[in-house]
Amino acid sequence: AVRSARHPVPLIEPAIVRTRAIALANISAVLLFIAFAGWILGAILFQTEVWHDSALTAGLQFAPGPAMSAILAVPGGLLGQRIGQRYVGALGALMFALAMVWFRSRMTLEPHYASQLLPTLLLGGSGVGLLLPTLSEAATAPLPPSRFATGAAMLGMSRQVGAALGVALFVAILGQPTPATVLDAFSDVWAFLAACLVACAVTLLAVGPVRVSEPVAAA
Repeated sequence: AVRSARHPVPLIEPAIVRTRAIALANISAVLLFIAFAGWILGAILFQTEVWHDSALTAGLQFAPGPAMSAILAVPGGLLGQRIGQRYVGALGALMFALAMVWFRSRMTLEPHYASQLLPTLLLGGSGVGLLLPTLSEAATAPLPPSRFATGAAMLGMSRQVGAALGVALFVAILGQPTPATVLDAFSDVWAFLAACLVACAVTLLAVGPVRVSEPVAAA
């Protein structure tokens, strides 16, 4: 950040970061991917270490979540263009947060996939499907075409930073639980992830209307 502020040809132009929608969209991306990475790692570990599912079973059972994200990505983007990216994105973040709360309140040591994990995946995956396209548009639409690649790269960087933080914070919060404390430890993780998603929703609402940059006509 310091180098970009002083360099004559900065990697990230400060004027881009000062654009409200872009800055807040990238903060939202960090918060989202803290929760996203923490949830993916946490859910798979919960399935394999607490429910003692095989890796193959856990992967197949987890598939409905990403499937819902893919199904709703295009409708989410179109809806964001119609009623506003901030509203659709905030709704998606709150749906994902509600999924965390649902699993936190329902999880037990005995596996009950249909009543515990499946609803969480369907609701959370739907929320992610609404979130991702709206974040992408908020982070890039205000930029002129010549800066689109920079905006997309910044968003990718924010996603990677968030994912790295999500894994690290998941490990730090979970610790090394015993069989007697494992549910409490995972409850703390899900509560933290839900809080990140609520913060993501609030940040997205602060983005304001996204103004699409008009291409500059050729002379």
